[in-house]
Amino acid sequence: MPNARVLQYSTFAVAVAAVVFTLFYPTAHLPVRSFTLQDCVPFFTELTAIALFVERALEVLLTPWREKDAQEKELQHTMAKRRLELELRAAPGTPAAPAAATVPNPSDVVTTKQALVEYRSQTQQIAFLISLATGIVISLLGVRALQFFFDDASLAALPPRQHHLFQALDVVLTGALISGGADALHQVVTVFTDFANATSDKIKGN
Repeated sequence: MPNARVLQYSTFAVAVAAVVFTLFYPTAHLPVRSFTLQDCVPFFTELTAIALFVERALEVLLTPWREKDAQEKELQHTMAKRRLELELRAAPGTPAAPAAATVPNPSDVVTTKQALVEYRSQTQQIAFLISLATGIVISLLGVRALQFFFDDASLAALPPRQHHLFQALDVVLTGALISGGADALHQVVTVFTDFANATSDKIKGN
Protein backbone atom coordinates (compact mmCIF):
# COMPACT_ATOMS: atom_id res chain seq x y z
CA MET A 1 0.00 0.00 0.00
CA PRO A 2 1.69 3.24 -1.16
CA ASN A 3 -0.05 5.42 1.44
CA ALA A 4 1.06 3.17 4.28
CA ARG A 5 4.63 3.20 2.98
CA VAL A 6 4.63 7.01 2.76
CA LEU A 7 3.29 7.19 6.31
CA GLN A 8 6.03 4.87 7.55
CA TYR A 9 8.76 6.91 5.85
CA SER A 10 7.27 10.17 7.13
CA THR A 11 7.17 8.87 10.71
CA PHE A 12 10.77 7.68 10.45
CA ALA A 13 11.84 11.06 9.02
CA VAL A 14 10.15 12.91 11.89
CA ALA A 15 11.87 10.65 14.44
CA VAL A 16 15.29 11.20 12.85
CA ALA A 17 14.71 14.95 12.68
CA ALA A 18 13.78 14.98 16.38
CA VAL A 19 16.97 13.11 17.31
CA VAL A 20 19.14 15.43 15.21
CA PHE A 21 17.44 18.50 16.67
CA THR A 22 18.06 17.22 20.21
CA LEU A 23 21.72 16.50 19.46
CA PHE A 24 22.42 19.99 18.15
CA TYR A 25 19.95 21.90 20.33
CA PRO A 26 19.43 20.13 23.69
CA THR A 27 15.92 20.58 25.03
CA ALA A 28 14.86 21.30 28.60
CA HIS A 29 12.31 19.38 30.64
CA LEU A 30 8.83 20.91 30.50
CA PRO A 31 6.71 19.95 33.54
CA VAL A 32 2.97 19.59 33.18
CA ARG A 33 1.07 21.98 35.40
CA SER A 34 -1.48 20.85 37.97
CA PHE A 35 -5.05 21.15 36.75
CA THR A 36 -8.44 19.75 37.64
CA LEU A 37 -11.47 18.62 35.69
CA GLN A 38 -13.11 21.95 36.50
CA ASP A 39 -10.26 23.63 34.61
CA CYS A 40 -10.47 21.37 31.55
CA VAL A 41 -14.18 21.41 30.83
CA PRO A 42 -14.63 25.19 30.40
CA PHE A 43 -11.49 25.47 28.25
CA PHE A 44 -12.42 22.67 25.86
CA THR A 45 -16.03 23.83 25.83
CA GLU A 46 -14.77 27.16 24.48
CA LEU A 47 -12.74 25.32 21.81
CA THR A 48 -15.86 23.32 20.93
CA ALA A 49 -17.83 26.54 20.47
CA ILE A 50 -15.09 27.88 18.16
CA ALA A 51 -15.07 24.64 16.15
CA LEU A 52 -18.87 24.76 15.86
CA PHE A 53 -18.66 28.35 14.60
CA VAL A 54 -16.10 27.31 11.95
CA GLU A 55 -18.27 24.35 10.91
CA ARG A 56 -21.34 26.52 10.38
CA ALA A 57 -19.35 29.20 8.53
CA LEU A 58 -17.90 26.59 6.15
CA GLU A 59 -21.36 25.11 5.61
CA VAL A 60 -22.67 28.54 4.60
CA LEU A 61 -19.73 29.04 2.21
CA LEU A 62 -19.65 25.57 0.64
CA THR A 63 -23.36 24.87 0.22
CA PRO A 64 -24.03 27.39 -2.59
CA TRP A 65 -20.82 26.29 -4.32
CA ARG A 66 -21.08 22.50 -4.18
CA GLU A 67 -24.66 21.53 -3.36
CA LYS A 68 -26.18 22.23 -6.80
CA ASP A 69 -23.85 19.81 -8.60
CA ALA A 70 -24.30 17.24 -5.83
CA GLN A 71 -28.08 17.33 -6.27
CA GLU A 72 -27.70 16.97 -10.04
CA LYS A 73 -25.49 13.91 -9.63
CA GLU A 74 -27.89 12.43 -7.10
CA LEU A 75 -30.77 12.99 -9.55
CA GLN A 76 -28.80 11.27 -12.33
CA HIS A 77 -28.21 8.29 -10.02
CA THR A 78 -31.89 8.14 -9.09
CA MET A 79 -32.94 8.25 -12.74
CA ALA A 80 -30.42 5.51 -13.63
CA LYS A 81 -31.87 3.30 -10.90
CA ARG A 82 -35.37 4.00 -12.16
CA ARG A 83 -34.40 3.06 -15.72
CA LEU A 84 -32.83 -0.16 -14.45
CA GLU A 85 -36.00 -1.04 -12.56
CA LEU A 86 -38.06 -0.53 -15.72
CA GLU A 87 -35.62 -2.64 -17.74
CA LEU A 88 -35.79 -5.43 -15.15
CA ARG A 89 -39.58 -5.47 -15.36
CA ALA A 90 -39.38 -5.72 -19.17
CA ALA A 91 -36.45 -8.16 -19.21
CA PRO A 92 -36.67 -11.39 -21.25
CA GLY A 93 -38.48 -14.09 -19.36
CA THR A 94 -40.84 -11.74 -17.50
CA PRO A 95 -44.59 -11.67 -18.27
CA ALA A 96 -44.46 -8.02 -19.44
CA ALA A 97 -41.39 -8.49 -21.66
CA PRO A 98 -41.82 -7.45 -25.30
CA ALA A 99 -40.53 -9.59 -28.12
CA ALA A 100 -37.44 -7.43 -28.62
CA ALA A 101 -36.58 -7.09 -24.93
CA THR A 102 -32.92 -6.59 -24.05
CA VAL A 103 -30.92 -7.71 -21.02
CA PRO A 104 -30.79 -4.97 -18.32
CA ASN A 105 -27.45 -3.18 -17.98
CA PRO A 106 -26.66 -1.86 -14.45
CA SER A 107 -23.51 0.00 -15.58
CA ASP A 108 -25.23 3.40 -15.58
CA VAL A 109 -26.29 2.91 -11.97
CA VAL A 110 -22.74 2.02 -10.93
CA THR A 111 -21.23 4.91 -12.92
CA THR A 112 -23.59 7.55 -11.52
CA LYS A 113 -23.12 6.22 -7.99
CA GLN A 114 -19.33 6.40 -8.33
CA ALA A 115 -19.59 9.96 -9.66
CA LEU A 116 -21.77 10.97 -6.71
CA VAL A 117 -19.44 9.35 -4.15
CA GLU A 118 -16.35 10.94 -5.71
CA TYR A 119 -17.98 14.37 -5.78
CA ARG A 120 -19.01 14.15 -2.13
CA SER A 121 -15.53 12.91 -1.22
CA GLN A 122 -14.00 15.91 -2.99
CA THR A 123 -16.36 18.20 -1.07
CA GLN A 124 -15.26 16.63 2.22
CA GLN A 125 -11.61 17.08 1.30
CA ILE A 126 -12.16 20.71 0.38
CA ALA A 127 -14.03 21.32 3.64
CA PHE A 128 -11.27 19.64 5.64
CA LEU A 129 -8.47 21.67 4.02
CA ILE A 130 -10.32 24.96 4.46
CA SER A 131 -11.23 24.16 8.07
CA LEU A 132 -7.64 23.10 8.81
CA ALA A 133 -6.27 26.33 7.35
CA THR A 134 -8.88 28.32 9.28
CA GLY A 135 -8.08 26.46 12.51
CA ILE A 136 -4.36 27.13 12.09
CA VAL A 137 -4.99 30.85 11.52
CA ILE A 138 -7.21 30.96 14.62
CA SER A 139 -4.47 29.25 16.61
CA LEU A 140 -1.91 31.75 15.27
CA LEU A 141 -4.14 34.51 16.63
CA GLY A 142 -3.68 33.10 20.14
CA VAL A 143 -6.09 30.20 20.69
CA ARG A 144 -3.82 27.36 21.85
CA ALA A 145 -4.81 23.93 23.19
CA LEU A 146 -1.44 22.36 24.08
CA GLN A 147 -0.33 25.43 26.01
CA PHE A 148 -3.22 24.87 28.42
CA PHE A 149 -1.33 21.97 30.04
CA PHE A 150 1.77 24.00 30.94
CA ASP A 151 2.55 27.08 33.03
CA ASP A 152 3.44 30.26 31.19
CA ALA A 153 6.54 30.65 33.36
CA SER A 154 7.79 27.16 32.42
CA LEU A 155 7.25 27.87 28.74
CA ALA A 156 9.02 31.21 28.96
CA ALA A 157 12.03 29.52 30.61
CA LEU A 158 12.54 27.14 27.67
CA PRO A 159 15.47 27.65 25.28
CA PRO A 160 14.32 29.90 22.39
CA ARG A 161 14.40 27.19 19.71
CA GLN A 162 12.49 24.73 21.90
CA HIS A 163 9.95 27.41 22.75
CA HIS A 164 9.44 28.24 19.06
CA LEU A 165 9.13 24.55 18.17
CA PHE A 166 6.56 24.10 20.93
CA GLN A 167 4.54 27.05 19.66
CA ALA A 168 4.65 25.78 16.08
CA LEU A 169 3.46 22.32 17.15
CA ASP A 170 0.75 23.87 19.31
CA VAL A 171 -0.51 25.92 16.36
CA VAL A 172 -0.72 22.86 14.11
CA LEU A 173 -2.33 20.59 16.73
CA THR A 174 -4.87 23.22 17.78
CA GLY A 175 -5.72 23.87 14.14
CA ALA A 176 -6.23 20.14 13.62
CA LEU A 177 -8.48 19.94 16.69
CA ILE A 178 -10.62 22.83 15.50
CA SER A 179 -10.81 21.37 11.97
CA GLY A 180 -11.98 18.07 13.48
CA GLY A 181 -15.23 19.77 14.40
CA ALA A 182 -17.32 20.14 17.51
CA ASP A 183 -17.99 16.40 17.77
CA ALA A 184 -14.27 15.58 17.98
CA LEU A 185 -13.72 18.18 20.72
CA HIS A 186 -16.79 16.95 22.55
CA GLN A 187 -15.21 13.49 22.56
CA VAL A 188 -12.05 15.00 24.09
CA VAL A 189 -14.13 16.52 26.90
CA THR A 190 -15.89 13.17 27.37
CA VAL A 191 -12.53 11.39 27.66
CA PHE A 192 -11.44 13.83 30.38
CA THR A 193 -14.67 13.50 32.34
CA ASP A 194 -14.75 9.70 32.05
CA PHE A 195 -11.12 9.44 33.17
CA ALA A 196 -11.70 11.79 36.09
CA ASN A 197 -14.81 9.89 37.18
CA ALA A 198 -13.03 6.52 36.90
CA THR A 199 -10.07 7.82 38.92
CA SER A 200 -12.42 9.22 41.56
CA ASP A 201 -14.25 5.89 41.83
CA LYS A 202 -10.96 4.02 42.27
CA ILE A 203 -9.89 6.39 45.05
CA LYS A 204 -13.23 5.98 46.81
CA GLY A 205 -13.00 2.20 46.41
CA ASN A 206 -9.62 2.14 48.12
